Amino acid sequence: MRTGRSRYLLMLLAATLVPAMGAVHWYVNANNPYIDPDDPVAGKSWLYAFPDLQTALGKADEGDIIWVAKSTPAQPAYYPSVRYPNPNDPDPRRATFRVKAGVKVYGGFRGRDEYTDPNYPYVGESLLSERDPEHNLTILDGDLDQNDQLQYFPYGASFTDNAYHVVIFRNTVAGVQAKFSGFVVRNGHADGAPETEENWLGDDSGAGIMVLEEGSNADSYPLLDRLVLRDNYADRAGAGILIAGAKNIHLANCRFEHNWIGDENDPNLPDGFGAGLAVHPVRGRGVTLQNGIFYNNHIVHGTGAGASIEPSGNSVFANCTFYDNTAGTPENDPNSLAGAFYCPPLAIGYLPSARINNCIVWNNTQPQLGAAVDACFSDVEDGSWWTGSNRRCPNTNISQTPQFRAPAVGNLTLKYVSPCIDTGNTMINNDPNYPLLLQDFTDVNEDGYTNVPMPKEMSYPGWCERPRILIASGQIDMGAYELGTCPGDFDGDGSIGLQDLVLLLHCFGGTCSNYPYDCCFADMNDDATIDLNDLTLILSLFGTECQGLLGGGDSGGGENAMMGQPDPLIEWLLSATPEEILTWYYSGMPPVGGGDR
Repeated sequence: MRTGRSRYLLMLLAATLVPAMGAVHWYVNANNPYIDPDDPVAGKSWLYAFPDLQTALGKADEGDIIWVAKSTPAQPAYYPSVRYPNPNDPDPRRATFRVKAGVKVYGGFRGRDEYTDPNYPYVGESLLSERDPEHNLTILDGDLDQNDQLQYFPYGASFTDNAYHVVIFRNTVAGVQAKFSGFVVRNGHADGAPETEENWLGDDSGAGIMVLEEGSNADSYPLLDRLVLRDNYADRAGAGILIAGAKNIHLANCRFEHNWIGDENDPNLPDGFGAGLAVHPVRGRGVTLQNGIFYNNHIVHGTGAGASIEPSGNSVFANCTFYDNTAGTPENDPNSLAGAFYCPPLAIGYLPSARINNCIVWNNTQPQLGAAVDACFSDVEDGSWWTGSNRRCPNTNISQTPQFRAPAVGNLTLKYVSPCIDTGNTMINNDPNYPLLLQDFTDVNEDGYTNVPMPKEMSYPGWCERPRILIASGQIDMGAYELGTCPGDFDGDGSIGLQDLVLLLHCFGGTCSNYPYDCCFADMNDDATIDLNDLTLILSLFGTECQGLLGGGDSGGGENAMMGQPDPLIEWLLSATPEEILTWYYSGMPPVGGGDR
């Protein structure tokens, strides 16, 4: 029998062996008690996780991995505490989370949880695939004094003591990449001095995340995915994310929401750009963003309230949704106004220098796109501009109301009647040299393969992330979300079966109006509630197979034991009333045999 001391010694031995074996795996959980950072077991497991992310970032070296547990009511966020680049800087607002070259940082874990149910404590995840960033919100917050009054955003004294930059990447190792995934980054407030030779940070930009790369190290950009950038302010550029000087930049599944540039009370500020995302200058092959949401970002006067890339370097945004982004007319160059996405032309004649594929651009300040942005298989409000001779695919776009479910509250998932369903595509004229669906550069599903097409839609809150390509012709939905070509096939396996029914029943009685939008997929009749009407619809389709699907699926019916269930259960489900099925579900779904109900 091992004593507590012997267990401790075993863990101590394991901890001392980790560095010799390669990368160190660090754990962070704000609910954990303080542990001496120099203790050999500190930060090496969920049990002994650091309570502070700053400590793990300071310990981590190239190749290390950091897992971060969710924020909780008791610990609502992680706040930066170490000032950069000078830890002794007298300005407390220089506190930031600085991520070193080659370190991978993942949020969205539940972590060790002894409080939710003391009788059955949760020991924490052991696999990266077990994390759930959409429900286990892991918040990095620039509100250093925790006194923000959000009703006055972006102005007011409560914001002027926030961090200039919540997260900073400034890698110094050429060719070494960091990864940053699964976080909400909010309340950065970059209203400081602009960039100078002495202050290369530029405290007027990059409030949420600042990525600084330069010289031969410009290819050491971080891979950014599954992020939410919200309620960040900057005087000049990149309130959500500013990327400066990097090349070949890849982002995926990122939401930029309610970020703001410019002070209405300060007419001396320069024109701003890229309230959500700003990249300047671009090097190499430019920027790729797959599955992005730009919602309700604002510039007082400037361009590209959603995103701005200067110069573009042949950048591509695929399956993105731009909605309700507003920009005031730039004072220095009124002709450069673009409410959603701006980039300048590469040459005289406004040749397209950036492209949006399978995107939705709606209800932004007009003109919504810069003149040098090309569009393919996209839904663009007032799309008369994309008919010129320089356009790569001028006849593939539409200009029809996209039919979002609840855009006023930021729910940009599609209704089943949307014209954007199955009107996107995966390549231009079936030419593989011009792919419209980007490859999975950031390895968003962590399967080790990055040279394959992006496998999923924008991360749904919850357990239903749909495969992006659903039908054999290669057609996909426009925008960040994939509703699917087959109503009722919620799990995307090619048929309407038991798992789809269980998913709907799980949502029964819920709504689809407010975040998180876990149950919007089950609202089959687009009335914003999951009720008997939806249950009746799925039962009318139960056991059928979707036609034209890649890979097919179970054909259903009484002859096919779906999901491993016995034949009598399928037969009973096909004959039962919606009320009987609800009773069966809420009673714990006991097995049904013979003719019993």
